[in-house]
Amino acid sequence: MLLKEEFASNMSYLEPSINSMIVAGEDLMTNKRFQEVLYMVICAGNFLNFGGYAGKAAGVKLSSLQKLTDIRANKPGMNLIHYVALQAEKNRKDLLKFPEEMSVLEEATKTTVEQLQNEINALDSRFKVVRKQIELPNTEQDIKNQMIEFLKVAERQVGGLQNDIAELESMRKTLADFFCEDVNTFKLEECFRIVHNFCMKFKLAVAENERRKVQEEQALVRRRQREEQLAMKKKLLTNDQHINGADVESNLVDSILYDIRSGFPHKKSFDKGKRPHNATIVTSEEDNISVPGSPAVIRRRLGVVDNPNKEDNLSPDVTPNGSLRRRRSRVPSEEDDVTLMDFLRTSNQDATPPVSNIQRKSWGSLDRSWARR
Repeated sequence: MLLKEEFASNMSYLEPSINSMIVAGEDLMTNKRFQEVLYMVICAGNFLNFGGYAGKAAGVKLSSLQKLTDIRANKPGMNLIHYVALQAEKNRKDLLKFPEEMSVLEEATKTTVEQLQNEINALDSRFKVVRKQIELPNTEQDIKNQMIEFLKVAERQVGGLQNDIAELESMRKTLADFFCEDVNTFKLEECFRIVHNFCMKFKLAVAENERRKVQEEQALVRRRQREEQLAMKKKLLTNDQHINGADVESNLVDSILYDIRSGFPHKKSFDKGKRPHNATIVTSEEDNISVPGSPAVIRRRLGVVDNPNKEDNLSPDVTPNGSLRRRRSRVPSEEDDVTLMDFLRTSNQDATPPVSNIQRKSWGSLDRSWARR
């Protein structure tokens, strides 16, 4: 009775699994879009391997489909599957839909042919055991009648599963020949798993290409906006410079026009640093102070210009050693001597202490020249 209860659940699992594997195998051999994508993969591989022993391949192994993601492009986050998806989008956009047409592959990858075969063989063995038990003489007739009817239906269904397994074996050999694989080592479940992963990666590559395209468009828009902003800023700076230059020129023109209207101011007749010929310079008392009893150098700093038509009368320099040095611009020497002698006489009369002989000797040539006079 337990077998009768478990049989329904076993059949609900075995039948869909076998059927999905059969349908998946048929899709691989009949789906033209999938085959076109594989052809594009072969072309891309031949282009990359140009000049080598693999540069003229006529097909691609299923195991090679797993390595397509390892072939990276110079653009970040892009590999050979992305390139194939881009080419398919440019040339034949309908090829991008082939993963949706092979959705049964996901179900086919959940089990293996060996696992299905073992479960079917286990059911068949249990059926044989039950049949032997109901043939025993001590088995109730009512139970025999129920189990005999069940065994007939179950054995017929299990026989159908056995036929499906045989069909799967035939499908395995056909697919091995279709993909140019070794029949002895080729496995359906491995084939379905590889193709299913390829479909998922291809579908993901299509989505990433679309997202990258949107990002590139947004980046292009931002770059154009930055360029426009920089151009606008440069234009504003140029306009400001022109406006400032025009303001300066306008102010200069206005200033010139104002001077013309108001009349140019008269320039000074002489510079501040120059003295007019008829100017009278007043000497201070400190300039006329003489130091009595000392041969200090007494210089007449400033004088009175009596006549502007005559040369300036300036006092000569008296050096401490008594030598009289005349300047080139001075008056004749005779007038200098007379003026000096008069100044010295006046100084001697005003001095309080008398001049000693020792001090007089220190004057030297000045005293002798006075004596000669």
